[in-house]
Amino acid sequence: MKRGVFTAFFLCMVISFVGCGSEHSFTENGFRLIEEGEYLTARETFNKAVDNGEGDAAYFGRAMATFLGVVELGDYVYTIAGGHPSSEEFSPFSADENLYLYNFLMSLLLKVEGELSAAVEDLNRVVKADDFNVYVQDLPIILGRKETLNLRGYWNRDDVILFRGAVSVILGIVDLILSQDLYADYFSAFEYIKPALLGGGIDPGDPLKCVDVPQMTNLLVYTFSISPELLTVSTNDLDNNGQEDGPEFWQKGYEMLSSGLEDIQTGIKSSISIEQKEDHFFVYDPDTQRMRLALMREENGNYSELTLLVNEEFVAALSAVCQSMQDTSKVLVWDEHIAPLVASLVVSFGNILLSDSSFLSTFFTNPDSYDLIKFAVGSFFDSALAFSPASFFSKPRALRSFLPLWRDDFPDPASFNFAFEWECRAYTGPPGSTDSFPPGSLFCTEGGIADSSHFQDSFFSEHNITPIAPDGITTPAPYMAFQDPSLGGLLLTDVYQLVQRELVPSEALTIDPSEGLKKATNGELNVLIQYVARIAFDLMGDSLLQPSCQ
Repeated sequence: MKRGVFTAFFLCMVISFVGCGSEHSFTENGFRLIEEGEYLTARETFNKAVDNGEGDAAYFGRAMATFLGVVELGDYVYTIAGGHPSSEEFSPFSADENLYLYNFLMSLLLKVEGELSAAVEDLNRVVKADDFNVYVQDLPIILGRKETLNLRGYWNRDDVILFRGAVSVILGIVDLILSQDLYADYFSAFEYIKPALLGGGIDPGDPLKCVDVPQMTNLLVYTFSISPELLTVSTNDLDNNGQEDGPEFWQKGYEMLSSGLEDIQTGIKSSISIEQKEDHFFVYDPDTQRMRLALMREENGNYSELTLLVNEEFVAALSAVCQSMQDTSKVLVWDEHIAPLVASLVVSFGNILLSDSSFLSTFFTNPDSYDLIKFAVGSFFDSALAFSPASFFSKPRALRSFLPLWRDDFPDPASFNFAFEWECRAYTGPPGSTDSFPPGSLFCTEGGIADSSHFQDSFFSEHNITPIAPDGITTPAPYMAFQDPSLGGLLLTDVYQLVQRELVPSEALTIDPSEGLKKATNGELNVLIQYVARIAFDLMGDSLLQPSCQ
């Protein structure tokens, strides 16, 4: 079935674009082809419309046809699998099965990246038209062969900017993925875990039913151990321009994410700053501070509204996110910026997702629910946690460097694992070995718990891991020695804030309180992890201690 989720939206704009007869014949045919699900042919038709000088409508239609083609993806898989590689190394007869799988994945990602880039370029052309305006009479979104949403009304230049922002964010994520080396010894990893899949350790029909956590983390470490380039910054030069792809894609991904968020902010601000007609797609009600995003068709044929809570705090937090992408001095503090965003999204979508519960539905429609959720989320970390996206994106990062430290120097690969440590007396094997893991779980289940120091032996000192003194917190959760606990400068912590509020004991404070927020260290990050774990165990009790594989 060729019709994607967004198809009908673009069909309805034909009415607005083709009202001048044969002058817009290519544009008209393009939208007719979209209706039939022929996105590639539609794009070719819009190419002719652009060449024929049919204006912004042609550029907009081409961008939409391109985007719908990316969503569908079927034609791209056919292109790659159908014997149309760009070079000999893309041959399906490659002797290296891992190389063929890698090239298949790269071809798919590069195709998607190129198509999304082209869509953004066309949308750039459209947003230059100040008088761009179309009316969408009916825009059903089909989910599960049932009309779930219906996006109707006037769409203008600001709406195109908002849409461009969403496409740019998706493109940015794809670019960041492409910045990493994705080659791995996939088949050796599969052969390694196949006995567990076939022998009952994991149920192939329901893999989440019984998951042996130490075994799965062992597989992850084994895969990284036999694939030393996996998730490092790519050194490929696919376009033969003499430059490595990794840094190029990283920079473009950062720019797309940053500009996409700016577009989303611009679109939202515009929608709430001008008085919209009731039949406009984006309708903001200043009394309730809610913006209508979509209409939902009910079984009786009537429409109900899906709205987003957009108050001053939400707009300010979104603006802070945009600033933090550009300026290392602008950081996102948990209680000031993250909590309002989370509270707004929870209130906005909670009533829809939990509509079966009359109590929760009533709660989410209560005007005080936002303040309650914001307080609860904000007080969890207060200002002890912050984020600096600009620091993270300041240079290309190898994502594998953000994993915890692991041990792969045992004679038996089955003992490869992350170098976790517990405060459970029953598990005292070498750090990272499966002998040090509680059976089937990440949590200590027996032997008693006692506060202790961590990362003391020579293995950790060889990897420049600072030892952790007893911190006054005892939980069955593991302590983790991260290679880069700040995640490239993204995470900033100030444990002193939690000590002041007596949420963690004073033993956890190992820094000068005057330092304030700074790049997370292993000591501080583990304090936060144990703080969260202790709250989780207090709330859920022994249910967390049960091994996941029975």
